[in-house]
Amino acid sequence: MIDIEKQKEHFKNHVATLTDYGNIKILDFQEPGTSHYRIRFLFEEDYHRLHISGDLGELIATNYNNMCYEQFSDFVHNTGYFEGKIDCMNRAIYTYDSDKAKEDLIKQLEWYDWSLDHPYTSMSLEECRDYDIDCILEDLSDRGLGSKAYDKLSEIDSECYEWISDIGKEETGILELYMLAFELAQKQIFAQHNTFKCTDSFSVQGCDDDGFSTEEYTQIERGSIWEKDTSSFRMVGAPDTIRLENEQGAWIEITEDHLLDYFIPINALNDKGLEPQKQCSL
Repeated sequence: MIDIEKQKEHFKNHVATLTDYGNIKILDFQEPGTSHYRIRFLFEEDYHRLHISGDLGELIATNYNNMCYEQFSDFVHNTGYFEGKIDCMNRAIYTYDSDKAKEDLIKQLEWYDWSLDHPYTSMSLEECRDYDIDCILEDLSDRGLGSKAYDKLSEIDSECYEWISDIGKEETGILELYMLAFELAQKQIFAQHNTFKCTDSFSVQGCDDDGFSTEEYTQIERGSIWEKDTSSFRMVGAPDTIRLENEQGAWIEITEDHLLDYFIPINALNDKGLEPQKQCSL
């Protein structure tokens, strides 16, 4: 796994730019004058497709429901969900470590009497186990255990197909890195705007005039427009929360993460997002 805090250092001088062509939206995130850790998210929204490109590799993912700029936050904290939508990519999601694979096999087959494969040997049970596992691990590659290993393990456990693909497997963290880049870029984009549109309905608990919580809940509707209050005044939220108000006089105070998950920035010229450029296609 990657160290997220260390990876953030690579993005500290990056600048985010969002270009809206209507059916295509492009989020670029790069440090001026260099391609180091440069990344581009291109949303082909009429085909519900995402293209990631740049210094961190290439990827294409598709999902009819939410593979678009407005709803991509669905994936930011759920890489397992995102992984299932990937069509192709040129960076490995997993790597296979031989030391971990040996530990996994010992744990998975702790019940097995390895001496059964060596009826005439003077080796100890542990030596028999290590010998056979080393033979199995000769078939370990960057794609995991191969067919020879499977044949051997199926003789020991006929249901090894349920766990063999996880032996020695470790995440490279590349998907977490993509999501980190998107989230950091989004924070920059959001900081540049004061008007937002709700992208997914949610409920907030009400409060009275003294700031005490009530038992009533208010539904924040998808598509509703909200303006950021740039003052330091907060009724119930902590100082680092964001206060939004609408034209009807209603207000909410939410965290930055909540803002990123449920809103997108807009301007007064276009209630679908940033002012679109000329329509284009790939």
